[in-house]
Amino acid sequence: MGSTEWKDDWNTLIVRTDRGAKMIDQAVKARALKTKPLPDERINLLRNAVLGKKKRVLNAVFTEKKAREYLVLSEVEKKWIANAKPARGVKK
Repeated sequence: MGSTEWKDDWNTLIVRTDRGAKMIDQAVKARALKTKPLPDERINLLRNAVLGKKKRVLNAVFTEKKAREYLVLSEVEKKWIANAKPARGVKK
């Protein structure tokens, strides 16, 4: 979870699996969590933020010799990350 600077009093939660969706549904039903959809115009901003964070983390990992032993990426994956472009419709 984190903020995408959309609403001061809300965090952004990305559900990536069916298991995660079930957990969120249970929390909503138990009134432990309130949800509302992220507006469509915020989706590309979120994608770009995620890509930027991944690039920063991977850059840090590859500059630390020890960390390289734990994270192995193929040359294809490294090239994809290096050349990844921002989502359409979002200015840098």
